[in-house]
Amino acid sequence: MKDSSNSRSITDDKKIPMIKVESLTKVYGKVGKLYKHIYKNPVRAVNNIDFTVKQGVVHGFLGPNGAGKTTTIKMLVGAIGITSGRAFIKGEPAGSVGACRMIGYLPEYPALYEGMNAFNYLRYMARLGGVPRAEVDDRVVDALDMVEMSDVAFRTIKGYSAGMKQRLGLAQTLVHQPELLILDEPTANLDAIGRASIIEKIRRIVDERGLTVFVSSHILSEIERMADNVTIINRGNIVVDKDVKSLKREFSGNHYVLDTSKNDYVYNLLKDFEGIESLWRDEEGKIQLVAPEPKALHDALPSLLAKKKISLREFTLVQLSLDAIFIRVVEKSEGQ
Repeated sequence: MKDSSNSRSITDDKKIPMIKVESLTKVYGKVGKLYKHIYKNPVRAVNNIDFTVKQGVVHGFLGPNGAGKTTTIKMLVGAIGITSGRAFIKGEPAGSVGACRMIGYLPEYPALYEGMNAFNYLRYMARLGGVPRAEVDDRVVDALDMVEMSDVAFRTIKGYSAGMKQRLGLAQTLVHQPELLILDEPTANLDAIGRASIIEKIRRIVDERGLTVFVSSHILSEIERMADNVTIINRGNIVVDKDVKSLKREFSGNHYVLDTSKNDYVYNLLKDFEGIESLWRDEEGKIQLVAPEPKALHDALPSLLAKKKISLREFTLVQLSLDAIFIRVVEKSEGQ
């Protein structure tokens, strides 16, 4: 007879969020005479945020400079303290030994021991990560294979290119076989080929090993290519927390491009048209518009153009990029 309790525990384990953040807050500075020359006013870098990251997904963490991304990441990995609220890594409190064992962390500028070669560096990091001595060399070989660096494993790190160093940093996050990768700007300072290579490797690691990746990047086209879900933060507050497909449907479902033989006339005509939320001209002179309820426009447009014998060249629904959605979300959060 099968022991069903074990299968239930495995199923329940999969249901536990890989990251769960509840009312997380970070305030830099303190109120008091001792600190008045350092911080005249405390800075609330992260303000009472909540979000969840499921297991086995790539989750993008986005925001403009100073939004609170790196501060949040540092709280998740235990590098800085939490002012208030809670954060958990698969049920373990962030910063605890149990949580840290599950994380592979790649900061924006990884600190590498440049006098070592890659093989010895990864052996050292594996031992620091608690890998049993008997398994260290196999883990190092496996990590080097994952980032395609086996052929340069015994070259001194100092002679590596920026892309090679970034790949070695990624290997370092993998060597102790974590369940969660936390990556802060993993393609920083890389050229287009180097960025594409890192993205492909991250996505392949997730697909082959079922890891969870929490990644922050300024290059939104990269997040669009690899992420299943995104959280957007601005001025310490969460402004969007959705899966990428739903987000694109929500923002692209009412954005149209209109091009006619008399765009100046049509543009002025549509300024007062009820049901159009936003209206502007793009670099090509075409009319861009957002119509939450487009049926009225669809019905009226043919007769409006026919009256003035205006030819219709294009009227299409736009699929917005994550870049465009990001700009719109951030501007809306700032009241623009």
